[in-house]
Amino acid sequence: MEESVELICPFCGEPTELSVDVTIRAQSMTVDCEVCCHPFQVNIECDSGEVLSVMAMAN
Repeated sequence: MEESVELICPFCGEPTELSVDVTIRAQSMTVDCEVCCHPFQVNIECDSGEVLSVMAMAN
């Protein structure tokens, strides 16, 4: 099961959407901004099929 979440790029401030598998409790991934192309780290926590928190930070 997937849910779409909105992230803000920590480099340029542009919003972007990310599809998250809510069946995985804790996730960490590197995402490339579609606007400025900088990679940034995303940490996601899910529980009971919903996203609890999303944190985007510069690498």
